[in-house]
Amino acid sequence: MRDAHWDTDNKPDPSSAIFDYCNTPYSQIISKGRDLTISPTRRNGADLTQVTVKHPHWNEASTLLFDEQMRLLERCVIKQLSTDPKPRTTEKHTFSEYQEQQLASGEKIWIPHKIEWRYYMGNLPDGTPVDFTADVLTIRRIDLNVHIPDDKFVIRFPAGTKIWDGLAGLGYIDEPAQRTIDQSISDLIGDKTADAQHSSGARPHSADANTEGRVIPASDVPRPLAADSPPTPTTRRWPFYALLLTLAVLVLSVLVRLRTKKRPT
Repeated sequence: MRDAHWDTDNKPDPSSAIFDYCNTPYSQIISKGRDLTISPTRRNGADLTQVTVKHPHWNEASTLLFDEQMRLLERCVIKQLSTDPKPRTTEKHTFSEYQEQQLASGEKIWIPHKIEWRYYMGNLPDGTPVDFTADVLTIRRIDLNVHIPDDKFVIRFPAGTKIWDGLAGLGYIDEPAQRTIDQSISDLIGDKTADAQHSSGARPHSADANTEGRVIPASDVPRPLAADSPPTPTTRRWPFYALLLTLAVLVLSVLVRLRTKKRPT
C-alpha cells in the first residue's frame, strides 16, 4: 500500500467528496491539523462557511467551502512545490448537483452527483491558476451500504493470464516459460519428473485451457515441497550437466594438443 501511494493520493470517488481526503476522514484532519481557521464568506449571493487547515502530517493545506447545510462545495489543495517561490493552489475539487438519499436505517445522506477535479501547473502573472488536466465524475446512480457477496471479490483470471504474486512472495503463479524449459530438459535426459510434478499440482497453477472458467481462490496457493517429495527436475539434471562438462573437457584437450603440435621446435 505504501509503494502504491494508497494513503497519499486522493481517490476520485464519492467517498472523497463527502467523507475523507487521501483515506483520512475530515474530522481527523481538522482535529489534528494546524492553523485551523473557520470564517463566514459569501459567493454568488449565498452565505457559505470557509475552513482552512494545514494537514497534520504533510506540508500542505486545504481550504474547504461549505454551503448553509454544511455540504462540501469546494476543496482547494495548497502546496509549495520545488519550482514554486511560495505555496499555491495545485488542485481544486468542486462538488455539485447534490441529491438526498435515504438509507434503510432511515438516515439521510446528501450525495454530490457531479464531481470535478482540476490540477494546476502554475499561475499567470495576475495569479490566475493554469490547469493542465481535469477529471469529471458524473453519478447516475449510487447505492450505499449494500451487502456485497464474497464471490464478488474473487478474481477470475482469463486463460493465459500471467499473474505476479508479490504480496505472498510467490513470484509468478503461472510459469509457462519455466515449464517449457523443464519439459525440454526432461525430453533430453528421459526424465518425466517435471511432467509428474505439473500433473500432480506441485507447481503453481497454470492459467491454461483446463483452468478456463474455473475460480482459483487467493488462498489456493502453491506450498513448498515436503522433504519426502520426489526429486525436482533440477536435482535430476546432473547427468545432463555432467555430459556437457565432459564434452567441454574433451574439446579443450583437443585444442591444447593441436596448439602443441603446431608449436615450432
